[in-house]
Amino acid sequence: MENLTRFMQYAADFEKTLGDDDWTRLRPYFAADAVYEVRAETFGCRLTGPEAIFTGMKKSLDGF
Repeated sequence: MENLTRFMQYAADFEKTLGDDDWTRLRPYFAADAVYEVRAETFGCRLTGPEAIFTGMKKSLDGF
């Protein structure tokens, strides 16, 4: 599948997730060993695995 098409599907599913808080919908887009890392002194983090990444995303978005 073309990268842009895949990204647009992810973006649409992400928007749905923001509306209904169903993070399981995003699982197919993440490898089991996915890593999300932010390098910053005050809010840096390293999250490994989809569940940790989703928890971190949710926490960050809930803070807005």
